[in-house]
Amino acid sequence: MCLWHSIWGLLVFGRILRCRKANLNTYRGVQQYLLWLWPKQPRSLWWLGRNTWPSSTGFLTFGGSASKNSKFTPLSTISASSSFYGLDFTGISVGGTKLAISASVFSTAGAIIDSGTTITWLPPAAYSELRASFRNLMSNYPLTSALGTLDTCYDFSSYSTISVPKIGFFFSSGIEVDIDVSGVFFASSISQVCLAFAGNSDAADLLIFGNVQQKTLEVFYDGSAGKVGFAPGGCS
Repeated sequence: MCLWHSIWGLLVFGRILRCRKANLNTYRGVQQYLLWLWPKQPRSLWWLGRNTWPSSTGFLTFGGSASKNSKFTPLSTISASSSFYGLDFTGISVGGTKLAISASVFSTAGAIIDSGTTITWLPPAAYSELRASFRNLMSNYPLTSALGTLDTCYDFSSYSTISVPKIGFFFSSGIEVDIDVSGVFFASSISQVCLAFAGNSDAADLLIFGNVQQKTLEVFYDGSAGKVGFAPGGCS
């Protein structure tokens, strides 16, 4: 399944060693962005949790300071040669309840944050728990056919409004970052709206925190301090 749809270009940032010194000197190792990405997502789906279309279209900034409501957690290193920023996940909540997933499930292979990957890929055990809890809370809505690897899809064509369970991620610093309602689903149409998470085939595969889940979060990388911050409501 292709989740790219229409692409105008791709700008990649990461721990590129040959550029690191210049980046740190010029911008104090600081990059921040806000994603508002709806690749081919029907505008009519905006009723899935909001009343108005956002006034912001996202941004990319070098340098500057984080929003006052940012929550920070340390960046980790997957390997010395990796260009990705690593994160230490410890848990997931659905509908305000933390799921019974051991923190070791997330640390087995490690995790990265990647704005170039569309959906979030979870360890098999973590995805199984997330899917079961989400389906239970969404049991009033009819399931429909899968969309490629997205196996929890709903037909909302008969509904004028729905209730979407909150999904949150816990990190090693103790913070919880809630995913905006726009980061919960990926849709091909109003009759096929899918939970925007998938399970890795192997527990040894990296957890990837993708761009759908980063929507409306202001993401602040502080490379010199070795931390990343998340601020909600960036497109409000």
